[in-house]
Amino acid sequence: MRHRRLLGLPVLLAVVLTGCSGAEEPTDPVAAASPTGPAPYVLVQAAATETVSTGSSKVSLTSTTAIGGQDVAFEGEGAYDYDTRTGQLRFDVPGPDGAAAGGGSIEQRIIGPDLYLTLPQQAGVFYRLLLTEVAGTSLGGSVDPTAGLQALEGVTDVEVVGVDEVRGVQTTHYRGTYDAQAAIDGAEGVAKAILQSTLGASAAPDISFDAHLDDEGRLVRFSQEVELAGGPQTGGQPLTSNTVLELYDFGTVVSVTAPPPADVRDGAPLLAALKAPLPPPSPVPAPAPAATPAG
Repeated sequence: MRHRRLLGLPVLLAVVLTGCSGAEEPTDPVAAASPTGPAPYVLVQAAATETVSTGSSKVSLTSTTAIGGQDVAFEGEGAYDYDTRTGQLRFDVPGPDGAAAGGGSIEQRIIGPDLYLTLPQQAGVFYRLLLTEVAGTSLGGSVDPTAGLQALEGVTDVEVVGVDEVRGVQTTHYRGTYDAQAAIDGAEGVAKAILQSTLGASAAPDISFDAHLDDEGRLVRFSQEVELAGGPQTGGQPLTSNTVLELYDFGTVVSVTAPPPADVRDGAPLLAALKAPLPPPSPVPAPAPAATPAG
């Protein structure tokens, strides 16, 4: 279960970002963030509402976790409906020693209060868990792309970096930080448990982020790095996770169906594994003393 738990930790799908200008004609994004327009932090604070108001989007996630001298990287794609909280994501899992091939895939189907999850070793078998139970585990950050929106609604430290193109869309690049504990304290419902699991052990009080917003105030790309201090959940080892989230095709139709009942299993054993702390690292054996030459 070790690799599966590492995969869950970095997936802070912190879907945050800007607000729209409200003008009838498209406005230049840098000008909108200039001293004569809304302050950058105002746009970022307004982004949560603007992004969710689109109703849905496709999602792409790239994540890398570094722990104990090992990097675990994976990529996922799917779609999520913000109104019905329904979505489907598929992640490619690295093979042994981080190889690109041989790892298989993980599929998540989110339907209302339920999460259906497959594992690489058991393709076609879905474990059913309640989102409320998964939210407080290392997997919590991957089950609700809207949870991270609450993290940045209170940011005040934001600056404009420039203009970049993301997936063919012109965006304004913002950079800033937010207070991890304030984000947890200000969150509500399932999002609070998700942020607690992903940010609660942060080694730094402030989390740095980069956000790319289109001219309608919608998040197109969000990236952040989170450092976790060594503790029970990480086997006493410090952990660093980097995530890059991209949202596109806003308003896309999201259709997700529950797996056939015959393919569904009780997720209780998997939930117990997610809640269990990682084992401490094995001590490196001391080198054997050199043999004394005879005579």
